Formats: sequence, C-alpha cells, structure tokens
Amino acid sequence: MAPPTTFDPDSPFADLLALGNAGGGQGGNAPPYLIIPHIGLSEILTDNVRHTHSNRQADLLTLLQVGATVTADTTRLQGVLSYNLDWRQGLRDGHENRLSQLGYGTAHVTLVQDYLFFDLRAHTSEIDRSGLGTPNPNLATKAESTQTYVVSASPDFRTRVGNLGFADIRYSATKVWFERNTGATVINGIALGPLSDSTHQQAHADFKMPGTLDPRLLTDLSGTMTYTQSSRLLGIYRNYAATLLNEYAVTREISAIAGVGYEKLSNPRFAQLQGEGVTFDGGARWRPNADSSIMLLYGRHDLKSDIAGLVQYKYSDTTFLYGIYTDSITSAQGGVAGNTLNAAFGLDGPYVGNGFGFYENPAIDELGDNFGSGIPLGLANGFLSGQNDFYRVKSFRAHLHTAILGESIAFAVHYIDSTSLTGLRQPPQVTNEGATISWLPYLGQDYSGLLLVGYRHQRPNQGEVLNFAAGVSYHFSASFNGTLRYDFIHNMGNTNFAGPNAGGFVVNSLTLRLRKTF
Repeated sequence: MAPPTTFDPDSPFADLLALGNAGGGQGGNAPPYLIIPHIGLSEILTDNVRHTHSNRQADLLTLLQVGATVTADTTRLQGVLSYNLDWRQGLRDGHENRLSQLGYGTAHVTLVQDYLFFDLRAHTSEIDRSGLGTPNPNLATKAESTQTYVVSASPDFRTRVGNLGFADIRYSATKVWFERNTGATVINGIALGPLSDSTHQQAHADFKMPGTLDPRLLTDLSGTMTYTQSSRLLGIYRNYAATLLNEYAVTREISAIAGVGYEKLSNPRFAQLQGEGVTFDGGARWRPNADSSIMLLYGRHDLKSDIAGLVQYKYSDTTFLYGIYTDSITSAQGGVAGNTLNAAFGLDGPYVGNGFGFYENPAIDELGDNFGSGIPLGLANGFLSGQNDFYRVKSFRAHLHTAILGESIAFAVHYIDSTSLTGLRQPPQVTNEGATISWLPYLGQDYSGLLLVGYRHQRPNQGEVLNFAAGVSYHFSASFNGTLRYDFIHNMGNTNFAGPNAGGFVVNSLTLRLRKTF
C-alpha cells in the first residue's frame, strides 16, 4: 500500500483531502452521503510550554482530537463538512489546558432547479491577534490564541433573461464571533483594543450580457450594498456601489477591460469612512490557457485609486500559481467573514481567493471557485491585527503548488500593509511580510515525510518569527497512521516593551501522533 503523498496525513482535513485525491465524494460511484469519524492522540514534549523569554518550563502535553468528515452529493444538496474538537492537557502544568475547535463546511442547496439556491458556509479556527500567525497551531499557547467562528447563509436567485443575458440576485448574512483573549492587550509592541463579535450583510445584483451587444463583448452591470456592525465605538459601516464593466476580446487570449460606476461609504463616527464619488477600472486580461487568467487593472474603489492584479495560472491538475494584489477597506472581522465566503476546498485544504474579496467587485472574477487555488484559509485569517477597527489594507499574496513525481511542494508569500482609519491601533500603520515553503516527500514503502520552513516579520515593532519543522509518517493501514515530528520556533520579539515574552522566546518540541479513521 503506497501512502498518499500529495497532502499532509496529519492535516485536520486529511479525510476530505483523501477523498478529493481519490475522486470520492465527487460523483461517479460515490455514495450520496458519507460520514467518516476519526480520532487522534498526540503526545507533545516541549521545552518551553508557556513561550516565555525567561523561566522556561518543560512539559508533556496530551492532545486528544476527535472529529468527523461528512460529504453530500445529491441532486438537491452538495456539500462538505470537516470538524475537529481538540482537548489539550498538560502533565505538570494545567495553565495551557483548553478546548479548541477547527472546522470548515460548505453546502449548496437547490431549492428550485435552475432558479433558486441556498448556500451555507462555516469555519472555526484559532488565530493569533498579533498578525504574526501560528507556525504550528498545536503548539500555540492559550495566551496566543483566540477562537473564531463564522457562519454565513445566502439565498441566491438566478435566471436567464431571454436572449439578453443572465441575472443573479444574492443576499448573504454572516455572523462572526470570538472566544478567549478578546480584551485590550499589547502584543509584540502593538497596542490592540478589544475584539468584538460582528454582523455582516450584503445584497448583490448582477446582470451579465455575454456577446449580446457584440460577439466579443461581455458586459456586466452590478450593484452591491454592504452593512457591517461590530462594537458601539465603531458604529455601523455601509457601502453602496454600482458598476458597469465591459470586457472585449481583442484576440482569443487577450481582452481589454473598462468599467465605470459610483460608490458611497457611510459611517457616522469616522471621517475616513465617509465619502462618495465615481469609480472606474481599466486594464487587460491574458488567458494563456483555458484554465488560467492573468489580469492587471488600474482603478478607483473605496475612495482611493490604485492598481489591482490577479494571477491564476494552472499548468496541470496539481501545479498552479495564484497571486493577488488589492487595495481596499476592511476590518479584522470583515476579513475573517470575507475569507470564509470566498474560500474553496483545494489540494491542501480550504483556500482563500478566487476573487478580489468581500468588499471588492466580484464581476471581473470569471474563473471563480472552479479554479480551486488561493491562500490557505488558516493563514489568511491571521494577517490583520485583531481588534475593533477599520483598516486601509494593501495586500499582496501568492501561492505556488506543485506535485512532482507524487511529492507535494507548496510555497506561499505575503506582504500586508494595514493602516488604521480610526486611530484605535497604536502604531496606526503596520506591515507584515513573510514566506512559507513545505515539502512532502515520499520516503518509500509506507513512509512519507514533511519539511517546512517559515518566516514572518512585522514593522515598526520588529516582531519576527522563524520556524522549522521536520517529520516522518508511517501508514500502518489505509485508515491508521502515525507521525513523529520536530518543531523549532524562534520568536525574536521586541525588547522595547515589557511582558512575559519580551525579547522573544525559543521553543523546541517533539510530537508523536497516532490517527485512526473509522
């Protein structure tokens, strides 16, 4: 029995990944409903259980993980759900004992064939509010992690309008809430305010006319209204936008894009979240093959003019490059909500991307969820400082994935420049940059390996994290595997502030894990 080598067998989404690699749950001979329970037991030996600069304490952590994967593929319902419940218990110190949850789910329901649909999305995970992220979630301390939950429901009406085009009217309601470490704090020299639950609503109407006015012309008329409510301090943020967008095929591979519209931003408490005016887009798209798109635009949205770029290049079923640059207004809660709404399940788990985000114009994203690439969802949720605030965010993210001779290699880079529009975060402007590379080599017989290197850097507080991981997995059977993994984490910290991890910390850990699927 050759083990799967294109994904990490210790991933919390391992069962969904195995189904995807085997073609299960995607039609064919797969059953309409499939439930796969699993249980895992990890023993983690660490030399710095509380991640402190001094007074380091070693401990043995026991991590019990139970969960299930569910798939549905019927005429009326298509969906996936992966849910994991983790209990962490220390041998010497109960300070880090806690219950954590990690899950991802999406469901698409056909209410009236070809006309009325209903979509559900959900995601839960732990984030580090500093924006530096968590190199290994199983090693994160209670003080470094905040539990997030996102649930979204969206009715969607679609119809063909004679020979003119296609209409799509959608409403989405999203709830985001948090548990643990939601109060005001200072992390790596960044003063963060409280983090509150939030509600997001969006109504979107879209009318596409492909080839109606001219065989080479795609015309798209869209209107979007968004509503965001979190803390009383921030008030209610509203955004109204209407756009007329045109894409003209100059050749089979190259098209020109031009659009014009109008927007209005409204918030009663902060002047930088108020304004209205004309919006526009201009640029071009190149399609090197049927599954790829490279697009560059210059335009004005969210009261600012800037470029926007999107690269979705698919070389094969296992090799793709995704890159995106945007300049927009969002919040920590809005980012988490938008990431869930824009997430699609891919070769390594749920990906964020396939468009310009929750507050951007989705009309120019033609490939959509069919591309199946982007930025890992868990990584993207930790980009912004977690507090009640609105940010002007300039964001570049790229992800390269390939499987050479059955071995998976993934490389991700990001650069995030966020400026507080309310002055609630100090310092108001923070940049976050980093890169991660992972390799899952096949080691022969029933063995597979893992090598991972990551780096993140924040400014102006000079927060830095370097991490390295190496592991080997053995597959006792198709449903039972074990892993031995070593992790090294060096948080270089910031000596300009006081705190338990001032000056940074170093962690060495060894994890032995067994996982059984039923």
